[in-house]
Amino acid sequence: MIKKTFGLVMLACCALFAQGAVTVDVNGQSWRYQQNPRLATILEPVALQQDWYWPAAALYNVSDNAAEQERQVLLQQLEKLTAGKNAELDSTLTKLSRYIAGWHLATRRELVINYDLARLENRFNPALDNGDYKLSLTTRPQTVQFWGAVEQVVTLAHSGVTQVVDYLPSVSRSRVAELDYVLVILPTGEVKQVGVASWNQQYTELMPGASVYIPFAGGLLSGDLMQLNKDIAGLARHRVK
Repeated sequence: MIKKTFGLVMLACCALFAQGAVTVDVNGQSWRYQQNPRLATILEPVALQQDWYWPAAALYNVSDNAAEQERQVLLQQLEKLTAGKNAELDSTLTKLSRYIAGWHLATRRELVINYDLARLENRFNPALDNGDYKLSLTTRPQTVQFWGAVEQVVTLAHSGVTQVVDYLPSVSRSRVAELDYVLVILPTGEVKQVGVASWNQQYTELMPGASVYIPFAGGLLSGDLMQLNKDIAGLARHRVK
């Protein structure tokens, strides 16, 4: 009888733990939920506190180390490319590796975060699996950033109705940089390739809070390693703002 009672107590405790296994840090304020919450429930206490810029809102699963594993693979690949055959390339790769190594990363969930949409449509109101999360909310950003194959990382004031190429004169691109295109990481986490040369220039305005990865020139890397440019830009999606 005692064993049976003890077993029931243990099952009840396990069930309670499973239900309350979701914690969410919202801009430094921690919330714990007894049941797996939906997005609207998480947003409700804070949605009207500020005029949030929803395209830049991001939810990170800090219990998932996929982004960190991705970073370690990329850093190893960058190290292998530093072979001493091209001093300019080696120097730029080394600076980029140090820059990436200093990022605060967490695995970002791919979903649209918008309080009104979450309240109105179930497809924008998913439930969170068990785990620890970080929800980053911000007002409208005032800057854009350029990094990658550059002399130094540059943060510029965002300017309305301004396309990507209009920012480039303020960016000191390395001599090993790709000149035909850049990779734009939108605040939403989407990565877009944008042509910036005279022959393929695309009219693309930068969103507030976007970052622009200047890739390495294709002729410097083998065909297989050209994927590395896209992987580096993709990793930036998981950078905690």
